[in-house]
Amino acid sequence: MRISFRKKISLILIASIVMAVALAIELAFRMRPAAVVYKTENVKCGDSEVVLGTFENKTRTQDPVLLFYFHGLGQTYTEPFKLPVKRTYAQSALQDYPLLNIVSCNYSENIVWYNQDTLASATCGITHILDQLPAAHIILAGTSMGGCAALTYAAIAPEEIRKRIIGVVAVYATGDLARLYKLTQEKRVTDGLLNRFGGPPEKKLEQYNDSSLVPNLSKLPNNIHVYLISASHDVAIPTVLQAELYKTLQDDHVICKLETFEGTHESPPISGSFERGLHFVLDGMKL
Repeated sequence: MRISFRKKISLILIASIVMAVALAIELAFRMRPAAVVYKTENVKCGDSEVVLGTFENKTRTQDPVLLFYFHGLGQTYTEPFKLPVKRTYAQSALQDYPLLNIVSCNYSENIVWYNQDTLASATCGITHILDQLPAAHIILAGTSMGGCAALTYAAIAPEEIRKRIIGVVAVYATGDLARLYKLTQEKRVTDGLLNRFGGPPEKKLEQYNDSSLVPNLSKLPNNIHVYLISASHDVAIPTVLQAELYKTLQDDHVICKLETFEGTHESPPISGSFERGLHFVLDGMKL
């Protein structure tokens, strides 16, 4: 049976399209960043245990840098190794700084905000890592509640840790939890704050302030670099609070930068944001 010339052309075109699609899929797969393999470890902290997720680079440097990540509300230590989906925070961090050591811990359970007591979990985790890897410099990072926690922790951490903190990369963060309670449009956020502090700011203002950056601003390490990443239509951590935080840092002469992109609280930061934050911290310190 003879095949017509037109049918031959059609078959060739179909075959070419199939091959092109297969090649595109293969290239996309090859270009996809490899997952960051981390180990899980239970660390004894007094009467409790802290779960750590740790990526430790096998190539030791003379001046290792520790990136410590604070997870968001309802998340766990796995967050920086799994989110955002297309390129995780850990992948972004290692893209340009492959010698970083990355650690994340569970510091706040379920839908409950952090406070100074729960941030002690971070101290326990960092101390455990420093005993094994005496890093001269620490970068803190986090998203949403984690961004708020990273900023607050930079100010209230024990002196032995605080003196090593060179910068913070905070995604969707505020420095005033009392104002967050009043302005957020996300019930999960108000529930988390109420569950932790036992009431609204008008009844528990001291507790809110103790866990906020702004009332502790004077305790930030000298020459710290702060990079803020903000979504333009955020109603969970309202964009206005993120802008206020930036202005407060500027007014206090903190070295800082604000990057804003079109999106919501549920949107992952645009490609390159996290890397730019690390550049701002590490390049600024000339490490």
